Amino acid sequence: MVMTFIRAGALAGLILVASGASAEAETSGLIIKGNVIEGVRNARYCEIIPIVRDRFHLVATVYNTLGLNDCPADVWAAITEDSMKKPFGAITFCSTARVTS
Repeated sequence: MVMTFIRAGALAGLILVASGASAEAETSGLIIKGNVIEGVRNARYCEIIPIVRDRFHLVATVYNTLGLNDCPADVWAAITEDSMKKPFGAITFCSTARVTS
């Protein structure tokens, strides 16, 4: 039996560090109240989900850019599988850029 744990976190800083780019966060109308982000309808964001092996379990952690920036296309395009697997020690990873509805 494989147990998967998913934990939400911030990815914008990781994307910028991995690509060597620097940019200011653009929230484009999002309102952050503690752990709740409001105004996300039609917001563009990206997610990276590294999957690591922990003994007999696979652990997936979700990092996203909601509330930090709108996932700049040039920064997102610069991310490679190898550049994301190495810092996390991941066996694989999933990634997606999407717009909320």
